[in-house]
Amino acid sequence: MDAIATFINKLNERIGKAASLLMLPLVAVVFYEILMRYVFNAPTVWGFETTLFIYGLNYMLGLAMTEGRGGHVTVD
Repeated sequence: MDAIATFINKLNERIGKAASLLMLPLVAVVFYEILMRYVFNAPTVWGFETTLFIYGLNYMLGLAMTEGRGGHVTVD
């Protein structure tokens, strides 16, 4: 039983670390949307939804790792 728990914990760590890399495309999309909206006065249709989906995916995939480390996840 300990082997299964150890496997699940290691899997959660790997998935959490991979999910943390989702911040890079999130920052890129937000930067692009700000640039298009305020500099070129041409906001995109897809920018807002894309940021929601990427952040939601990051939240859900990072939750298990945070819980495993005894942390707390909140969304304001």
